[in-house]
Amino acid sequence: MPRFPVLFLLATLLMVALPGSARAQHLVVGIRVGGPPPAVRVERVPVAPSPRHVWVPGGWWWDGAKYEWRAGAWMVPPGLGEVWVPASWHFENGQWTYDAGYWSPSAVVDPDRPYQPAPPMEPNVATSPPPPPLTEAQPPSPFDGAAWIPGYWWWGPSGYVWVGGRWSARPRGWDWDGHRWVQRDAGHWERRPGHWHPHEGR
Repeated sequence: MPRFPVLFLLATLLMVALPGSARAQHLVVGIRVGGPPPAVRVERVPVAPSPRHVWVPGGWWWDGAKYEWRAGAWMVPPGLGEVWVPASWHFENGQWTYDAGYWSPSAVVDPDRPYQPAPPMEPNVATSPPPPPLTEAQPPSPFDGAAWIPGYWWWGPSGYVWVGGRWSARPRGWDWDGHRWVQRDAGHWERRPGHWHPHEGR
C-alpha cells in the first residue's frame, strides 16, 4: 500500500486536544480539497488473523492531484486497550478537510496501575526513518503525581501512524524512558518500546 510522504506529513500534521478527556489528541492532516471525496467503498473484510487484530477500514486519501483509495487492513493495536479512531472527511469553510486516523488510548487512567507497553507479537520494523515526534497538547492530569507518557510513531501497513500520549500512574522512584526507533541496517528501523527505569540518583 502507499505510504504517507514523510516531508508532506511533517508539514501538515497538527495536534488538537480533546477537551475534558485523558484520551490522545486528535490528529488533523491539513489537507483541504474543493470537491468532495467519492462514496466510501464497501470492503469485504477477511477473517481476522488473530483475536488481537483490529480491522482498520479503508478510505479516500488526496495525493495532491486526485483522490486515491487506501484499502482497509487488519492491524494489531500498538498497546492494550488502544482503539482505532478512523480517518474522515468533513466540509469546513467551503472546502473538504481530512482528519487522519490514529490510535487512541483508553480515557480511563488507573491511579494504582502504571502503564506498561504490550509485548509486541513481532518486531515493529519500518522501511523508512520515522518523522520527528509531534508536539502534543497534554490533557489535564487526572490525579496528583500522574506521569505523562508521550505519544510515538508506529509502523503499520500504510506507513507511520501516530499513537497518542497518555497519563499514567508513576511507580514510586521510577521514571519513564520513551519509545524510540533505532536503525538496524541501511534500509530498516526498529521500534524499541518504552519502559520504566529507576530514578537517577537513587
